[in-house]
Amino acid sequence: MNKRKLALGEIKKRSVDLLAVFDEYCIENDLTYWMSYGTLIGAARHAGFIPWDDDVDLMMPLEDYERLLHLVNVEGVSLPAPYRIASTSIPYPSSPHHIWFPKVYDTSTCCKWGSDFRKGSDLEMGVWVDIFPIVGADSAQADSVCVAKFEEYQRKAEKCLFETEGKKNALRALPARLMGYRYWNKAYEKLLLQQKSLAGSEFVFDPSYTKVVYRAEWFEKTLRLPFEGIKLPAPSQFDEVLSAYYGDWRTLPPEEDRKITHACEFYEV
Repeated sequence: MNKRKLALGEIKKRSVDLLAVFDEYCIENDLTYWMSYGTLIGAARHAGFIPWDDDVDLMMPLEDYERLLHLVNVEGVSLPAPYRIASTSIPYPSSPHHIWFPKVYDTSTCCKWGSDFRKGSDLEMGVWVDIFPIVGADSAQADSVCVAKFEEYQRKAEKCLFETEGKKNALRALPARLMGYRYWNKAYEKLLLQQKSLAGSEFVFDPSYTKVVYRAEWFEKTLRLPFEGIKLPAPSQFDEVLSAYYGDWRTLPPEEDRKITHACEFYEV
């Protein structure tokens, strides 16, 4: 690949530029979203990225994700170049969306995955922001049948995307691979769009990370926290949200655990 590799600082800068444009888009189109997971920890603890992190995670209510799909697919209202909103529900002929949750890409960059990624050669990916739609739940225990389906579809899509160790594991992955990752992503998306919205729900959860159910009231109000020189939305009760998922999120992890986990490199196009 005869393209210039981006250093960590450049990846973060491009991510912040992408975030600023996406934030403006959401404000203009009355879309709600919040920083989440490591990005929310970074904002609350470091006023920016966790120093050893390089990606961005956002949450979006299901009803706003549906509105986002309508804006892009029906009204033709998307982000300015070089940014692209990607989703299983957004057609993009040259490169099918590879993962079960939506992303926003900087198309002036590209990504080179490590050898564990089976389908990297036919996917157009660059510096990205992850968007995790969150859905309503009737109780503090999300419906077990529904959760099991979400987990199954993710697991089978992963088998299509990532290499497995050993012949036995490869044979076990074969039935899922015969269907292909697009099949499992579409099954996940269909189930997602059948879920309850946040409005009127007492509890909410992220189908991509089903181990935690949150109280909907934690997301009722939004505040803006500093993040790398800009301010971005966060749930007003972000401490409760982070504590539910991570426990003690304020304490730094041991030094040996402070490392980037993504097995990919980014380059200028």
